[in-house]
Amino acid sequence: MIIILPIMYQGLKAAFLSIDHELVWAAETLSANRSQIFRKVILPNCWQPILAGILLSFCRAMGEFGATLMVAGYIEGKTDTIASSIYFMVQQGNVKIAVYLGLFNLLIGVIVLLIIHVLTVRQSNLMRGM
Repeated sequence: MIIILPIMYQGLKAAFLSIDHELVWAAETLSANRSQIFRKVILPNCWQPILAGILLSFCRAMGEFGATLMVAGYIEGKTDTIASSIYFMVQQGNVKIAVYLGLFNLLIGVIVLLIIHVLTVRQSNLMRGM
């Protein structure tokens, strides 16, 4: 969480700053309260960058090794992650399992990055259409 929070914060900040302030102003003039503005104006207009930020943070977290090992340690079946499992499988000589875990980690990362790419392209197309 400590390592990923700054990445997540920057993604959310960029998403919320991308909102056209005139939309918020128009909602205020129509007597919408803050929660209505957030639910009906802000979230529908920036859900794609928010999701992209969450997915990017997830990808970064998938590869986190050092901080996880320092904070949580390694208890097999409880505090292990894919990255720490790969490391310890190699240390134990189980290179084949480590390769499978690495490929699985790579597959997850590629799928998530493809989703981020699609969301980014959709968002840029929406912004050009305005």
